[in-house]
Amino acid sequence: SGIDTGIIRRISEMKYDPNEVDPNRFLFTMDDGNYVYLTVNKLNNLNSYLTIMEKFEGKKGILYLDSGEYFKVLEG
Repeated sequence: SGIDTGIIRRISEMKYDPNEVDPNRFLFTMDDGNYVYLTVNKLNNLNSYLTIMEKFEGKKGILYLDSGEYFKVLEG
C-alpha cells in the first residue's frame, strides 16, 4: 500500500530522529506547519493525517503517530 501521493506532497521535510525508545523514529515537517513523529513500521498511519488534523480545527502542533495518536498544541 504505502503512503498516499497526496500526503507525500504535503511533506516538506523528513528527518531521522531516533530516541531511547525507538531507534526507527522520524520527524516529518508538513507544509501546513505541523510536525509528525512516525516510526518506520507505522508509516501508513500518515495516510490518516488530514482526518486526524480536522479534529484540531487549524491548531498547530506536533502529532505523535509513533506511539498511538496524540497531538501536542504549540503555542503561537
